[in-house]
Amino acid sequence: TVVNNCHDYQSVIKRSEEMLAFQETTKSTVSVDQLSNVLSGNDTKFISIGRYSPEKGHVRLMNAFNTYQASHPDTWLIIIGGMGTLYESTCEFAGTLSCSDHVILLKSMTNPMPVLVSCDFFILSSFYEGQVLVVPEADVLGIPAAACDVNGARSFLKQYGGTLLPDSEDGLLQGMNMFIEGKIKPMNVDYDKRNQEILAECEALFLE
Repeated sequence: TVVNNCHDYQSVIKRSEEMLAFQETTKSTVSVDQLSNVLSGNDTKFISIGRYSPEKGHVRLMNAFNTYQASHPDTWLIIIGGMGTLYESTCEFAGTLSCSDHVILLKSMTNPMPVLVSCDFFILSSFYEGQVLVVPEADVLGIPAAACDVNGARSFLKQYGGTLLPDSEDGLLQGMNMFIEGKIKPMNVDYDKRNQEILAECEALFLE
């Protein structure tokens, strides 16, 4: 029997209210002050969060954004990751794109929630996922979210009426255009209710 994890949504909200900060281990293509200026500005901000490893699809996300940003210059893409070995190569690839001055890459932030809550659209470019956690985090903070139609993300977004995109670079570009056209909204999941349903499933298993 598979039972979903409960979602500590209250912690997400609390962490989002903390001050934006870098740690000694944080790597970034911009300074914390530059990031703060972008987050507080009026430009549109797309964000993705996931470790710097191949399955997260960061290259195809940046390629899609490169196409999108050419006709929407007042748009930023922010990628935040923790573990993974591809941060440096991802930075190098970003530097080859015409949109490079509107791509911000961050690694090893203790608390990415102040960044997430200040963005306009969360997009998940993964080729596959386990049980996706970042989409509910974005939803808790009222951020519209979309994901490629892959295992792990599919079940959650289907259950709660979220937006699934074709599993491709063109699909990610489609999602960006859908968002700017107002076609992607927050799911506004009732996480109290969801957590209670999950607990009830667990209790039923113990009673069998």
